[in-house]
Amino acid sequence: MALYIISRFNNKNAKDAMCNIIKSLREAQEFIYSQGLLEEFNYYRANGKVHHNRLMETIEEYLSSIQDIKAIITNLIYKNLFGKTTKEIREEKGVQQEELIRDYFNPTELSRIRQGETFVRALIIIKANEGYSPLEILDSIENKLMYTEIYPI
Repeated sequence: MALYIISRFNNKNAKDAMCNIIKSLREAQEFIYSQGLLEEFNYYRANGKVHHNRLMETIEEYLSSIQDIKAIITNLIYKNLFGKTTKEIREEKGVQQEELIRDYFNPTELSRIRQGETFVRALIIIKANEGYSPLEILDSIENKLMYTEIYPI
């Protein structure tokens, strides 16, 4: 987005700024490749997708009667792990609404999210099998996440 805005200006300072941004992006990309970080990120991102999809299927199966439940649970997990809501993390990382926030997490953060989603998924299944209603399950998740550190920093 910044490159697009800068490209709209037709002066030397704008062109220099765009060249500097592109150079910085290339340097960052070279660093990521040289450190093997891209492979690590791709591993955690792919692994995280599997766990995230399982959580979403579990939510759909047991809690679909609660409006906006997926966003509510995601916020609870992020608040537990990072002390911030999805909106706050988006603002902090500069993530646009149409972009996937998970693409902006590093491998450690992605691993923590996977742990949190696995924890919450297990809790949903256990409580559902014990006969809890969807609202009771949500209340149980909120209480557990309020007092349990899923994945220490």
